[in-house]
Amino acid sequence: MTRATLPRLAILAIVLTAFALLACRSEHAAPPPTAPVRTVMAEPRDTPMVLWSVGTVRGSNSVAVKSRQDGRIIKIHFLDGDEVHSGDLLFTIDPVSQALAQAQAQAGLSGDRASAEMAVKELARYKTLYAQGAVSKDEFDQRRTAAETALAQVRSSQAAVGISAQTLGYTAIRSPIDGRIGIAKLDEGNLALANQDVLAVINTITPIDLDFSLPERYLEDVRLAFRSGPVQVVAATRGAKSLQVKGSLRAIDNSINPATGMFNMRARFENTDEILWPGQFVSAGVILSTIKGAVLVPAQAVQRGSDGDFVYRVSGGKAEPVLVKVGIPVDDYVVLDSGLKVGDEVVVEGQIRLYPGAPVAPQTPGKPSGTSS
Repeated sequence: MTRATLPRLAILAIVLTAFALLACRSEHAAPPPTAPVRTVMAEPRDTPMVLWSVGTVRGSNSVAVKSRQDGRIIKIHFLDGDEVHSGDLLFTIDPVSQALAQAQAQAGLSGDRASAEMAVKELARYKTLYAQGAVSKDEFDQRRTAAETALAQVRSSQAAVGISAQTLGYTAIRSPIDGRIGIAKLDEGNLALANQDVLAVINTITPIDLDFSLPERYLEDVRLAFRSGPVQVVAATRGAKSLQVKGSLRAIDNSINPATGMFNMRARFENTDEILWPGQFVSAGVILSTIKGAVLVPAQAVQRGSDGDFVYRVSGGKAEPVLVKVGIPVDDYVVLDSGLKVGDEVVVEGQIRLYPGAPVAPQTPGKPSGTSS
């Protein structure tokens, strides 16, 4: 044996010793650690089938208040945000020019009435003279034409007086509907142009409407439910404190928007507590039917894998992945159309530590591992 062979034998001995040690350890290796997880039972629940979208709240009636006459605003009779009723006085426009026009029309009517009375008397006199043969038929016809013209002028003047009275009435702008008035767009002293300037906007808030849309593929489902009876619509507000209110579907639009492939709908809500507000964006849900005894699990239980959605089911103290078909969401839960049955125990927290066959230790919610109940 040469000197060069000795180091090689020494290295081989070390390697063999290491393999022997590893073999010994593997024979006495500890079992894999148990993963603490939180679990829940898949529960049955009668679940509404809801189609969700985004909608815009609008007043059930909305009016932009404008002046019908040019004039200066001399008085505003409401406070911004007031509740107003049909017929309430809102604005007063300076009525001087309209009052003068009415006086002029009334004066013209008085003059025309006097002329008509004279023409009628003259016609009566000529009628007697014509019967006696003292005047010709042409002269009598002239007086009759003059009387008829004078009476027609009186009717024209009466109409002018009525128009002037109506025009004068336009200087008192009144609410056409019941509702809540917004902030005045023009202050007292400003010139309001006829049929141009919006002075204020009135929205009827109780009841209130919601406009929203859904994809074309749901049209037949919605129409079928609408023909079968009242269709309930849920509006969920957004923000730190989400609230839900219920209304009913009022109308389905008569066409599909070719640009978006969506069809529009309108729902009405009583809104007595004024949760909904015009211009507000909300989540809108159409309740088409109720799924009896649907299997629900928390949405956080569902994981995404290469083969699709799955959940970890606990069986015999071990975790096993189960492929599921996820249906509609319901609040913080989802409906599982297939994969689980009622009563199955599924993992909702701690999935990151799991693998097929991993031992698990389900924990009571709110209690750490090792804490006795």
